[in-house]
Amino acid sequence: MEFIRRIDASVDGRRFYEKIRPKEDGTEERVACYPSVTTKLDDVVPKDAFLIKWIREQGLGGQAIFEKAGDEGTEVHIAIDRLIRGEPVLTEGMELKVKRRVQAFIDWVHEFKPKFIESEVMLWNDEFKFAGTRDLLCELDYTKGKTSYKGIYVVDYKTSSTLQEKHEIQVAAYWGCTSKEYKAALLHLGNRTVAGYSFKEFDAPAQFEKFKHYNQTYEMEYPNSEPKIEIYPQIFIL
Repeated sequence: MEFIRRIDASVDGRRFYEKIRPKEDGTEERVACYPSVTTKLDDVVPKDAFLIKWIREQGLGGQAIFEKAGDEGTEVHIAIDRLIRGEPVLTEGMELKVKRRVQAFIDWVHEFKPKFIESEVMLWNDEFKFAGTRDLLCELDYTKGKTSYKGIYVVDYKTSSTLQEKHEIQVAAYWGCTSKEYKAALLHLGNRTVAGYSFKEFDAPAQFEKFKHYNQTYEMEYPNSEPKIEIYPQIFIL
């Protein structure tokens, strides 16, 4: 039976996914290897001007701060996945920013009462040669005033300070791997709203069309891209 494995050890920082087929002799055979959705978009979508400006203003530590934020985002995703699976999450030693975002997710659940379908599922697309991890698939039946969210949603958590159109395009790629009857949304956690979160539905078909254009650009600029991995021995000897 084939399975998908994520590769985070690429020297250039790109993320890949490989499809593996176990062989009878105990070894493994790679069926295919595709870049992640975020890797493709990061390479071809123009960088946010405000983000670049902010990193430069931070001096030598700007990039380090940006990367640390990415690590905190990963911690938030892991904590949320555990909560969805019914496991407790200890807050001891957890950064304040992480606590704030996890609490925001809990508050969103109490308000929207989603029916969880799948959490942190790897997706694979041979047509457009990409893979990725979908944060959440859930069903909503929420109405408050003139606001209404009903149906099955492909949801992506965002812990950055602001939302960008690239985030919508990323989720639209995941949406493209599902039923076209589904909807797509971003759950922005730990922001400066009164609730501490915001839930934004967007036009998934329109953003998926944009993804296809960016994907075509990536395939022209980086044909047959592969992860660049450096391998070292378990023990160094001088």
